[in-house]
Order: sequence, then structure tokens, then C-alpha cells
Amino acid sequence: MKQIILIFLTVGVLMAVLLAVKQMRNNMTGLSPTSGSNQKDVNSSAPVQGLILSEQPVNNSVINESQTVVKGKTSPDANVFVNDQELKADSLGKFSTTINLEEGENYILISANDEEGNYVEQEIIVSLETAQ
Repeated sequence: MKQIILIFLTVGVLMAVLLAVKQMRNNMTGLSPTSGSNQKDVNSSAPVQGLILSEQPVNNSVINESQTVVKGKTSPDANVFVNDQELKADSLGKFSTTINLEEGENYILISANDEEGNYVEQEIIVSLETAQ
């Protein structure tokens, strides 16, 4: 009988630990919708205010030029990465760069982190369809 009680207590403790870990993970990887794109905002109460893309490019848009401008806003002076390009946001948090696109669907991953260690990322999908 003592063994059964011990087993139930052990299982209960393990389940509590798993639920606590799951809750911590959910708190750290919450999704915040921004203009139809996928954005992960980690530690949202911190200075990284979120990545707000301007009108270029719009998620799920079709583009007919082989280059496009990616621009947006995050925390002032944050480190920004657009795919493999490293940028620095200005004192207002604005950033801009030009990227090359390949024919068909293109994934653009934008991430930013600040001096406080906060991190945010956003994925945008655009399609390049040039006239044949």
C-alpha cells in the first residue's frame, strides 16, 4: 500500500513539474499578431516593443521585382537581422535594408535584440513572380 501511495505522489510531482515547464515555455514564446505575419515576442514587457513592419513587404504579397526593401521599427539601437544581413536600428528604432528575392516563394526572417537581452522575431512570406 505504501508503494502505491509513493507511486501516486511521484507521478503527481512529475505532472506538476511538467505543467510548470509548459507554462514557462508558453510565457516565453507567446505569439503576437502583427499585420497577418508570424511574430514571436519574448519578454514583451521589456524594451523590445515588437517588430512593426511598414508597408514593404506585406506578408503573403506577390512582388515582380527581384529586390525588395524590408523596413520596420523595433527598440532604439537594437541589433537587427534580416535573413543573413546584420543591421543596427537607429535612435528611433527604425531599420531598412534591400534584399534579393528568388523566383517563387521567399521566406524573410527578421529578428531583433536589444542590450537588455530581449528578443523578437517575425517571419514574412513573399512571392516573386517576374513576367516571362
